[in-house]
Amino acid sequence: MSLPSTQRYRALLHTYFWPQRRQVTLLFLLIIADNVLLLVGPGLLSQFVDAAIVGAAAPVLVSISAWYLIAALSQQAMTMSATYVGEKTGWHAANALRADIAKHTLDLDMSFHKKQTPGIMIERIDGDVASLNRFFSQMVLQIGGSILLLTSSVGVLMYLEWRLGILLLVYALVAMWVLFGFRGIAVPYWEAGREASAQLFGFLEERLAGLEDIRGLGARSYVLRRLNVLMDEKNKFDTLGRVYGSLTWIIPMVLSSMLTVMILAVGVWLYLSNEISIGLIVMTMFYGDLIMRPIRTISSEIDQLQQASAGILRIAELLAVKSRLIDGIHEMPAVIPPVSFEQVTFAYQDDEAGLPEDPVLRDVSFHIPAGKVVGLLGRTGSGKSTLIRLLFRLYDVSSGAIRIGDRAIPDYTLASLRTHVGLVTQDVQLFYATVRDNLTFFNPAIQDEQLLDALHTLGLDRWYAQQPNGLDTLLAANGATSAGEAQLIALARVYLKQPQVIILDEASARIDPETERMVEKALDKVLADKTTIIIAHRLQTVRRCDYIAILANGALVEFGAEASLRADSNSRYAQLLQHGAEQELA
Repeated sequence: MSLPSTQRYRALLHTYFWPQRRQVTLLFLLIIADNVLLLVGPGLLSQFVDAAIVGAAAPVLVSISAWYLIAALSQQAMTMSATYVGEKTGWHAANALRADIAKHTLDLDMSFHKKQTPGIMIERIDGDVASLNRFFSQMVLQIGGSILLLTSSVGVLMYLEWRLGILLLVYALVAMWVLFGFRGIAVPYWEAGREASAQLFGFLEERLAGLEDIRGLGARSYVLRRLNVLMDEKNKFDTLGRVYGSLTWIIPMVLSSMLTVMILAVGVWLYLSNEISIGLIVMTMFYGDLIMRPIRTISSEIDQLQQASAGILRIAELLAVKSRLIDGIHEMPAVIPPVSFEQVTFAYQDDEAGLPEDPVLRDVSFHIPAGKVVGLLGRTGSGKSTLIRLLFRLYDVSSGAIRIGDRAIPDYTLASLRTHVGLVTQDVQLFYATVRDNLTFFNPAIQDEQLLDALHTLGLDRWYAQQPNGLDTLLAANGATSAGEAQLIALARVYLKQPQVIILDEASARIDPETERMVEKALDKVLADKTTIIIAHRLQTVRRCDYIAILANGALVEFGAEASLRADSNSRYAQLLQHGAEQELA
């Protein structure tokens, strides 16, 4: 596996640091001040040692000590300030990257999301970016500051005693050459570890969602065995990453010990030759440590960089995925439109082979006049849900066209299409949030007065009166809320949105009779003067339709006015009514 290119690093830094250039500049200045104060300390110690040897007066020694203390405290203050600004800047950059990745994934078509579990997507959006937090917050400027400290230390020694300066320079160059030789050695293991982590989170998310089935079918042992396998896989790659990554700090420790021996040997030789003082030897020892500090920092950052590199590669891979849906350029007008299906054929694509599978819809054609309601009937697998997904443009048709008004739906922008087309499914997504937020979908522009008016108009006053804190009542997440309550909330959402076209996957299919009556009354208000498609499962809902379309094996086998088809004993629709539509449409 290759490392990310330098251009990719630069692109990340420019994209997420340039908006924070003032904070980045402040951080750079703090690091420079920190390095300057680090260089002052050894010089003061050298003066103190030499002054003490020659018997300087106590006030002189106290003065040097005081200045050393001031420099040390100031340097610590600079370090703390740089850490705070760096962390703040890094988190802003990382969160901006998270937001961009989340937006990108939301814009991808359903063919991508069908291949991903929520757990894997959480790991990609949060886990991979978390590995870049250090890269954003400290790494780049720490490496730059460390290089500045290293060159400054060598430069000062070159000025005071060129032989000691050359010794430290040669050591620094050899150490850097050795360290960069190990750059990237752990990247494959960190990348594999991130992938194993994504698989583990995906497995946990799926199994927790299916906890009742796992218990009911006695699959607990299998889940635990599989969990152990996935954890072992993650642990294996994480361990290998840490083992190989540890070389980047073990090697500097060995080199540091060698440097200490060399400084002492050369320093004693020069001292015995009366060419340098004891104080200069002490300063050189401290400068040797100062040189080791940036070397250790750089080596540590290289280890972090290896983890960041794995995250950068995976993020780049995700951002390289393009949606198969090309956005249109026209805004959908806010008028009640007719909807037409013209020889619509669709086949899902086999992503591994890159070839289309067998068509699930074949040459489907029918027209819905503006403001009319069509009941879409057919057994499971007949293509009803696929037809709805195409109208909502979760996929594009393989051939033919779907028109809303006088344009094919790819001509409209996705934003306007999904603003003017409302979708209500049987599986309503609720959030662990207030009634207000669940009704508005977290849109603060919708006022409480509008919410209360919508609830009253849909006949939901009794339901609302049961909420202990009104609009501030917290609703449980999916799985703890009744299907009827969820459907009522879904209908209120659509009513507030006021779309021109409504797609309804039988709102009363899984609820009790009393709630069903509430839903049916609400539907009268929600569907009024809207072009509507209803996937119907119950006779009562079918009878509200103006037209009936029946699908079988992906083909349209019957279409016509509901009253005419009901009166025609030879029609499929009449036979469904006669023999029991609930069984036939299941």
